[in-house]
Amino acid sequence: MIHRRHPSPLELGAYFDGEPIEGVSEHVAHCRKCRESLDELRGVRSAVRGELDLTDGSARRRARWTVALIPVAAAVALLVAVSAPPGGLPVTRVENADDSAVAPAAPPEFTPAEVADGATASTTPADARTGRSATPASGRSSPAAGSGSGPPNAETSASGVKHGGAPAAGQSGTKPAGKGKPASVAAAGPAAGTAAPPAGPLRLGVPVPTRGPSSGEGNQVLRAIRAAVDRANGVGGVAGRQVEVVVVPTDDAARADVLNRVDALVGGFSIDAPAGMPWIMPADVGPAGADIVAGELGAEQAGAALGLDLAARNTDTRTVGAIVAPGPDAGLATGLAKTVAVQQVEAGTDTTCDQEMLALRKRDVAALALAVPPALARRCAAAAARIGWRPGGGLLLAPSAVYAHLERDLVAQGARSAVALLPPNTDDAGTNRFRQSAPGCDSYRSLVSFAAAELALDAARTANGVVTVSAVRGRHWHSDLYDVDGGQQTTAHVVAIRFGRWAATAPSRSPPAPPMRHGVVNPGNDILAWATEEPAL
Repeated sequence: MIHRRHPSPLELGAYFDGEPIEGVSEHVAHCRKCRESLDELRGVRSAVRGELDLTDGSARRRARWTVALIPVAAAVALLVAVSAPPGGLPVTRVENADDSAVAPAAPPEFTPAEVADGATASTTPADARTGRSATPASGRSSPAAGSGSGPPNAETSASGVKHGGAPAAGQSGTKPAGKGKPASVAAAGPAAGTAAPPAGPLRLGVPVPTRGPSSGEGNQVLRAIRAAVDRANGVGGVAGRQVEVVVVPTDDAARADVLNRVDALVGGFSIDAPAGMPWIMPADVGPAGADIVAGELGAEQAGAALGLDLAARNTDTRTVGAIVAPGPDAGLATGLAKTVAVQQVEAGTDTTCDQEMLALRKRDVAALALAVPPALARRCAAAAARIGWRPGGGLLLAPSAVYAHLERDLVAQGARSAVALLPPNTDDAGTNRFRQSAPGCDSYRSLVSFAAAELALDAARTANGVVTVSAVRGRHWHSDLYDVDGGQQTTAHVVAIRFGRWAATAPSRSPPAPPMRHGVVNPGNDILAWATEEPAL
């Protein structure tokens, strides 16, 4: 049956969409007007798909339909936007990979951050393995260098002491981003233009004997350093890097392979370290060189401190007798000579010291200095005991005697030396904190190693998670354990053997010198040494 009336627009649109509408198909077959309407609908669909052709009249009519539909489409879009839920329109997942592929956004362009007043931007590349700078830092550029305190926002170290100077890792060291600046600049990380911390953990090597009679003390050293490292890891590591302690065997021929896997050495016993390997505060007197920072006092520095101490405790103007043998410990006599008169007697390395002792006894010297290696110092002290002689000024030893444990020898009781840190059994804020952090560690070497780990970690925080020699030398570091300026220890503590252990001393004559914590050591110049109150015997 043929429709005598024209289908409504809704019926015609449904028929165009393929719905079976009764009678519409027959009507369209005989009605030219309805066929033209269907052609115009096809034109609209072609225009939407980008296929519109305006070369003929029917296409122009379809174009008019398209133009007419634009306001309608805009109204529909506005209606949908107004009625959309607060979270926005739902997102439809596109299954066609080609249609869903979108070119990645270009990386943001970070403009250089504003450099803080007095700061200097650095573009020196870092070594791929250790992160050590290819060129050393140019001295102390920090405004706080030479002072023990920093700005109010200075970073607090693992030891609870604030350090002044350059901003620590994780702080931009720049002025806050102002209005109108790209957000990417404000969120660019530690500082725009600064390289990211090296990937992976920060590995600190600790040279210790793993067998033999010194392995027990080596275990103390490791426990002390791990106490400092565990505390740092407990608060997120250093510049986001976790810290690992690597045992470097002093008695193992394969230690060269271990050294290739560490970023720096801290504390520990003396070894031959490779060139270019930073070593922070070795807990021994042997290591020396351009890569060693905050080392123990040299024999000459200790001699100068002992000379001042001797002058403070005696009015006797007689000379000091010194037995001197080749080697670095001979500097003890040189340092003493800066303050007091010294008479030297040369000794061979294989001597029993009997003849040398008799010679000095005849000269009636005020004190006896053993400027010799520890093994020979033991023999000389035994020789003095055999003849029953101990000068009134006592026995003076080089710092090597502290590390060689001459306190265990009965003939060395009462002897004095000078070192950079107070002995671990001293009642002092730093030593008390050390004993609480590393229970059971009572050797001076373990105390120095603990301080070395704290200094290395503090320096790494200012160098983007990397331990460098220049970071330590570039500023003044002060804690309740040490005082290091320009990479050198600045304190000299006179210590004495009391009841088989090293203890802090003070001048013994009245009136006693006021107890003071710190002095200053200037290599090549006069040395000012301070000591704390001597324990009662």
